[in-house]
Amino acid sequence: MADRPVRNDTERSTRSWVVSIAQGIRDEPVLSTGFLIGAIIVLIALVPQAFATHSPRATNALAALQGPSFDHWFGTDTLGRDVYSRVIYGSRTSIMIAGSSVGLALIIGATLGLISGFIGGFLDQLLGRIMDIVFSLPPLLLAIAIAGILGPSVRNAIMAIGIVYTPHFFRVARSGAIVMSARPFVLASRLIGVGNRRILIRHILPNVSALLTVQTTVSLAYAILLEASLSFLGLGVQPPNPSWGSILNEGRPFLQLSPWVSIFPGLMILLSVLAVNLVTDRLRDRWDTSLAQE
Repeated sequence: MADRPVRNDTERSTRSWVVSIAQGIRDEPVLSTGFLIGAIIVLIALVPQAFATHSPRATNALAALQGPSFDHWFGTDTLGRDVYSRVIYGSRTSIMIAGSSVGLALIIGATLGLISGFIGGFLDQLLGRIMDIVFSLPPLLLAIAIAGILGPSVRNAIMAIGIVYTPHFFRVARSGAIVMSARPFVLASRLIGVGNRRILIRHILPNVSALLTVQTTVSLAYAILLEASLSFLGLGVQPPNPSWGSILNEGRPFLQLSPWVSIFPGLMILLSVLAVNLVTDRLRDRWDTSLAQE
């Protein structure tokens, strides 16, 4: 008998934040703009070959450092490669690394946070102190240190960024688990003998999913910047594979002569972070209001 209201409460919580997203897109131009910009960038990242006009690796020494034209919309770099095509293909790499690293941090941080907050005791203290140590270190310096130790590569960049943002998800999930563990429907589930794993997956996780969604979007914006920083420093994507950060680095020595090499990947980073922040701010405002009303 107690499981039915628990399930209804969980399903109601899940539906509420899904409906809030749909209503926000329909009623709020700021949220709609963020979703539109983000959707376009994700589409470009998924099928860059449909948007690129040249091969991102094709070189032409005779066309080096040419300005924007009908043949090369964003100009060319020092090797005569089409900057527009490299920016388009670089979106796949940058978005993939940022998304994968945030997904890794979400899985590890949320899992540990839910377990820590639900069980408590010595395990909670141990995990909490470990996360506090990681959280206290500057994100960029920590990512540089991890990537430097592991070596420059896409996989190591994902691991470095994922480790940096794991404590953020841990804190959100842990605080949510502590609050939900004291709710009557969770206590009722325990009384009727429901296992801890089922309570965590079926009852607590859906009720903290809105908070984790907001944290995911926040972390995604910072992960895009962090990936660009690592690639700019040579610790992320390696040549000749393009990414926004590596393209910025390639154009750095020629900012006065050919600024377009760095301007356009910088604009893509700006638009990506702007889109994520627009969505995050509006969703946070809507959910904070709904939580306050409850």
